[in-house]
Amino acid sequence: MTSTLKTLLCFLLPIAVLIVSTNGLRCYECHNVFGGSCSEDNFNPASATIVTCNSTDICTKSVVGGLVARGCGEAAGVNADMCSEFLGMFGCMCVTDLCNSASSMTLQITALLASTFLCVVIFA
Repeated sequence: MTSTLKTLLCFLLPIAVLIVSTNGLRCYECHNVFGGSCSEDNFNPASATIVTCNSTDICTKSVVGGLVARGCGEAAGVNADMCSEFLGMFGCMCVTDLCNSASSMTLQITALLASTFLCVVIFA
């Protein structure tokens, strides 16, 4: 394999991982109104439903008085992750796959680093 082709593959592999991880926005959907494992301290992604949002939606997480709701919401011009707090209500909006969980960003960064490492090991 030529050096140029190896370089191109090492450049495109991490980008492909990021595109695959963000294609078709999916969000966790759950609430803890009746108990369950959707709370801030006890969130279990395995027990939450994964939904595919409309093309104009973002992932959301809202916390009001200990009650937590996660799901899809209307983007309304949001194109980056953001959180805000107002009068004891806390809300976050995010624009990557399964981002309305604390651990999802770690998963995407791990996938990116793993693909880069694999490329270096294979083509070094």
